[in-house]
Amino acid sequence: SHDSDPFNRYEASQRLALGTLRSMLSAIQKGQEYKPTPAIFSAFRQILCDQAIDPSLAAEILHLPAEDSILEGIIPLDFEAAYLARNNLRKLIANELKSDLLAAYQSAVTELGSVYSIDSQSIGLRAIKNRALQYLCTLGTPQFIRLAFKQFSDASNMTDSYAALECLSHIDCPEREAALAEFYDRWNTDALAMNKWFNVQAASKLPTCLSSVQQLEEDRCFDIKNPNKVR
Repeated sequence: SHDSDPFNRYEASQRLALGTLRSMLSAIQKGQEYKPTPAIFSAFRQILCDQAIDPSLAAEILHLPAEDSILEGIIPLDFEAAYLARNNLRKLIANELKSDLLAAYQSAVTELGSVYSIDSQSIGLRAIKNRALQYLCTLGTPQFIRLAFKQFSDASNMTDSYAALECLSHIDCPEREAALAEFYDRWNTDALAMNKWFNVQAASKLPTCLSSVQQLEEDRCFDIKNPNKVR
């Protein structure tokens, strides 16, 4: 929350999150419920409310360690438990810090304005805005589904458009299908953009993901001989 060195702040955030995630993983494996220490909520809230922090750093600090980091040194590997632990913690953080995340999102939207820029401050503001949106959409409520779809529809750049599409990809809702269809109609002649379209569906957390991937193999934009499409 307070270290003056950015690397130390990031490293401390990852250690705090990893400790919490591994405790949650252990509880899941034992069929027990684990309630995270309030420290992680308090620390993340301070990051969200810190007006002086670099927004790019804030976005990285709020990014939870991936499953492979959670499982490092743990035998036997239990990817399902690691996934559940990470997903559950994201939802707990989103629920606990909902108002702070929404305030951070709206503040970044206001500061960015309507003009797209690639200076470092604008890049950072888009990063923290989209990180906040990711957390909020884990709650799956109509309010945040509408927020993500509005960002997708109004986006003037691929970063914001794809970030919103990614958020919607994990939620079974009409807005998800509408956004995927709109993206396809707009970008189906652009190979790199279509790679993103395939990727966002293949990485979906929905239980229908496998059947969706099998259907996508039949799409005219898919090419089994193209390694990027297969990946």
